Amino acid sequence: MLWGALTNAGQAMQTMSVAMGGISDNVANVNTTGYKKVDTQFKTVLSESIRSGGVAQNSVTNASASSGLNIFSVMAASRNLISKQGTIATSDNWTDLAINGRGFFVVSHPDDAGLPQSKSITDASTLFTRAGAFQQKAVGTKSYFTTADGNYLMGMMADAQGNIPGVATSAHSTISSSTGAASAAGGSSSLTAIYTQPGQLIDGIATTAMRTGMNLPADAVATASPQTFVNTTAITDSTGGTQDLTMTWTRVDGDNWSVGFSLPTTPASGSIGAITGSPMTVTMDAFGAITSPNTSVSGTGYGDLVIDWSVGGIPASTTTPSVDLNTQKPVLKEVSVTLTVYDNAFNAETLPVAFERYGNDKWYMRLKVPSTAGTVTALSSGSAAAGGAAVPSSIPITFDGSGSIISPTSLDFGVKWTPSVTATKPAVVPVPASLAPYATSIATAVATVTAPSLPATAAQLTAYGTGLINAGNAYLAANPVFAADPVLVADLNTYGTNLVTALTTASTATSAAMATAATKAGTNTVALDTSKLTQFVGTSPTVVEIKNIEQDGYESGIMDSSSFANTGELIAHFSNGRTRTLAMLSVASFVAPDSLDPLSGTVFRYTQQAGKVTVGTIADQGSGAQIVASAVETSNVDLADEFTKMIITQKAYSMNSKVFTTADEMFQTARDLYR
Repeated sequence: MLWGALTNAGQAMQTMSVAMGGISDNVANVNTTGYKKVDTQFKTVLSESIRSGGVAQNSVTNASASSGLNIFSVMAASRNLISKQGTIATSDNWTDLAINGRGFFVVSHPDDAGLPQSKSITDASTLFTRAGAFQQKAVGTKSYFTTADGNYLMGMMADAQGNIPGVATSAHSTISSSTGAASAAGGSSSLTAIYTQPGQLIDGIATTAMRTGMNLPADAVATASPQTFVNTTAITDSTGGTQDLTMTWTRVDGDNWSVGFSLPTTPASGSIGAITGSPMTVTMDAFGAITSPNTSVSGTGYGDLVIDWSVGGIPASTTTPSVDLNTQKPVLKEVSVTLTVYDNAFNAETLPVAFERYGNDKWYMRLKVPSTAGTVTALSSGSAAAGGAAVPSSIPITFDGSGSIISPTSLDFGVKWTPSVTATKPAVVPVPASLAPYATSIATAVATVTAPSLPATAAQLTAYGTGLINAGNAYLAANPVFAADPVLVADLNTYGTNLVTALTTASTATSAAMATAATKAGTNTVALDTSKLTQFVGTSPTVVEIKNIEQDGYESGIMDSSSFANTGELIAHFSNGRTRTLAMLSVASFVAPDSLDPLSGTVFRYTQQAGKVTVGTIADQGSGAQIVASAVETSNVDLADEFTKMIITQKAYSMNSKVFTTADEMFQTARDLYR
């Protein structure tokens, strides 16, 4: 019928218009990140049928059936190809993310105040997208991630150690609770808006364990033993003449030497001495300084001898010379390396370590902590005494003939730290108004007295005060005008007293700061794994080659950057080189993702037709799915396909318009016949 032709053609033209609209949307969004194309399908529409009681050709029974279909038409049925992935393109923005695999980013509408909110996964304010071009938005001290529409990226926040209940994370370090970070309060697998906190602090950890991979040079110069020294001035015999005293140093162990003393057997004077007190045990510290003998009135490092000169027919006499051992002693041949240890205040402390070769495959190891930096409180191994009242200065090390260590494979040491602090500056003492005309000359006089370094001892402060008094007296003598004015003299004395008071106050403050720093730094007790220590000929006989050094300590740090891992973790990077997981991206998947409600070509809403929604991590999506950072998913529109469809749609529209105009002309002909 002509009426069917008109309606069919008209409906077809409307349908082609819908199809062309979908094509135009696709072409317009070909460069839109995460856009999902609209695919227009067509379905036949039955608008009228004529039934009769007779048997029709298309009847399946003898009952009445349609004897003919008069009017067919067509309708558009659009479908969104949401599950079809677009190409992943790299970008230079670290907050750009793409999902390689199935699943959707979960985002949430802000509340009325523009702040993030957490709703159920099926709530209308919870949306889903593949468009990962996120940007950062500051809310207080927190930096959230939002879409261009202002929706917040959702995920799971980690606790202060980087842990999320039930979720595997890779970066663990303790965040300082002093930052007041919400993420530090405890991790949760609940869905929430994720964020970073630039400038967030991370506490350090004091060193408790170290493992060193180092090579000691097998060709290093060894310390000789025995060694002989001759003292030509210490001994006076019974005739008043001097005799050479020969001192032979023989090694006992790493800290002790046996020193034997001898005199000439045929001295020129004829006075032969017999020495009592030889040999003598001499102990050295880690720096080679003598610590024993220490009972001589001459001081530490002096050996008191008793010499009997009654031999040789010379009148009997006895002398008790005190021999200075400090000036004639062996020099230890050492090669050194510097390690870093983190104290209990998480400050990096320098730990100098020296190795002395004293024989084939035999070494001594020493910790050479300067007294200004700290004190070694313990040094022990399986073959050495534990630290305590008598802490050894050295630990013996033995290698086999192939350069591998025999013992010890581990040792323990302790160091009580005394960190350096910046000295408090003395307060500026103003020159009294009465002395203003003489300020320059007074400053010159004061400058002749050197102030002690801080903190100063009481004796040093007293000496400084005395020096000012002497400088003041000299100044008065050089300036007779003061003699006639007692007020000037009194003001000058007051000025000098104030200078001493200011220096004393600064010294006290410096001492207090040092005590506080030492208390915070505390004592490190460290287990040192030496099993990877080797002895081979290296690049130089004076160099310890460091292969690697591992330890559990590190200093405090400040978060200076963040990044996303392919596991979906948001990882913070701190100035101390540590990392910590801040959050994990949540990824949602659906039974029928193409049935989601498209609020736009990039953002979708849950529908019952989409089926069960599952929220997890990208690892839960299987098939090697991963998050690609600094990348976005492009539109899944194929321009060549769209242009092909556009040509076909345009042709269909034109042909249906021709049917419409032809049917209209036929109507006019029929109308004219009626007339």
